[in-house]
Amino acid sequence: MDSVVGIDLSGLTSGARGHTVAAELFLETPLRLGERFIAPRLLRGDRLLVDWIEERRPRVVAIDAPLSLPHSVTCEVVGCERCRPGSASYLARDVDRLAGGMPTVMLAAIAFRGMYLSRQLRAAGFEVIEVYPGAAYALWGLRGAPYEERANFLASRVGGFAWSTRDEVDAVCAAAVATDYMMGADAGVIAGQDGEIILPAGLRPA
Repeated sequence: MDSVVGIDLSGLTSGARGHTVAAELFLETPLRLGERFIAPRLLRGDRLLVDWIEERRPRVVAIDAPLSLPHSVTCEVVGCERCRPGSASYLARDVDRLAGGMPTVMLAAIAFRGMYLSRQLRAAGFEVIEVYPGAAYALWGLRGAPYEERANFLASRVGGFAWSTRDEVDAVCAAAVATDYMMGADAGVIAGQDGEIILPAGLRPA
């Protein structure tokens, strides 16, 4: 049965705060929640997460994490106009600004892990997209809403969803955006020169 996977990624591989949670949604009408997976701490969690995804063979994997670096960090063109000192930013991508997200430098651990995992998943034949639950919630009219309200909204779209942590809610949100993208429901996109973020269907940032 066709499915997608959403991942709320943590940059931590040790410690007590923040978990990496993956959620599978089946492309049915209405959507149905499949299994959820909490990646263990330490680097072995990456291997187990990839193994879990490979077992399910989803059509799309949506990751809540930056999947590209700012142009000013990666550019190798001498005299590039976009890299001019005093005007260029190596702290954030242009798409972060467009999405109202946090500068990439503030999410460095998550970004590096996201880019690493996306490369591994693409090499295994999966389509990987970047999503940003913060933008999705805002477009759904839930900017600043408590997580219980966000979870209730998702439960109205996804059968069998009962939440326990914020990480779990964001993982299901990522998967819900991926279903719009996968089912051709006019999914939106915030596109910059440094990357792109997929949005819920038919919606654009204000």
